[in-house]
Amino acid sequence: MKLAKRLLFDFAGLSAELRGSAKYPNSYLGFNFHAVSNDYLPHVANISSYLSANQFENCIEAICRDFKLVSRAEMAAFIAGEAPLPRGKAFFTFDDGLSVCLGPVLSVMEKREIPAVFFIPTDFLDNKSLFQRHAVSLIIGKAREVYRSDRTQFENALTRLGFSPKAITFSEFANRLSGCRNSVEIEAAREAFEVDTEAFLSRERPYLSAEQARSLSDHGFFAGAHSLDHSDLSALPREGVERQIIKSCEIIAGIVGSKPVPFAFPHSSLGLDRGHLAAIARKCNYVGPFFDSLSRFNPSPFGVPRFDIDPFAEFAEKKDFPQRIISYFDIITWRKRRFCDDNSRKKPSA
Repeated sequence: MKLAKRLLFDFAGLSAELRGSAKYPNSYLGFNFHAVSNDYLPHVANISSYLSANQFENCIEAICRDFKLVSRAEMAAFIAGEAPLPRGKAFFTFDDGLSVCLGPVLSVMEKREIPAVFFIPTDFLDNKSLFQRHAVSLIIGKAREVYRSDRTQFENALTRLGFSPKAITFSEFANRLSGCRNSVEIEAAREAFEVDTEAFLSRERPYLSAEQARSLSDHGFFAGAHSLDHSDLSALPREGVERQIIKSCEIIAGIVGSKPVPFAFPHSSLGLDRGHLAAIARKCNYVGPFFDSLSRFNPSPFGVPRFDIDPFAEFAEKKDFPQRIISYFDIITWRKRRFCDDNSRKKPSA
């Protein structure tokens, strides 16, 4: 899989060279990040890659050099439902509400007066709870430490989880856990490896506070909702989907003092009833425009599409990095130029 991604990415580089600095006039050009840090992030590193501050700055510089950017006024008008988001211009978003982004992101973006939207799962505000995927990363990290330092303790933990220590390696256990979505199994693994998530939240403060979210506008940024707890919305009943969207938008609106609030789907909109999503937007004036993720799994996003940059951190030093990202998605989704439908407006027609 890694080799296939590398080959496709290299082919995307050839495609980018052939296209030169084309501006993709009919496309939305959203670049999405999750974490930016020079430090080892134990709650992220074992489930996802992320850019260093230098890689992030290089990426932003390359995008600013090769693409026009959505202005703060244009993004504000789009969020308010007053104007469409301009196509052919790049914009930036950050998912999951991680506080570690503020330092390197603020220094780079403010210097260039570039706006961005931070999409925040509201249950994590003020570090009240830990995202399940971040708990998984902590567990994998602790399991690795135990495996290296005390093989007997590692095997005892596996036994408590119902595994035969001789039948599963650490790598197999880590791969299994990284793909797990069962909260009961994850909690059992947390207990088996004695991971104190409450202490981690108190010590590291990995998420934005409500006050930090409120102050984003002081730096030319926007706060958006990213559901309550980053649940997979496609696994919820319709009432649960509606609650995750409306309630999180209400909470963000209460913090920033304005509405409507943009909403980014956790994971993606894949598997969701689009008629139901449109009805939710019409029903509640807290809910602003939808932002979605574009990938080979979700080639037709509902709302404004964004490219996740984090998985390609290893390529961030390449000078044609942004063109490679766009060309990569061109290739892997078999879509050319037009990356989304017209369902991105705040109040879709019936």
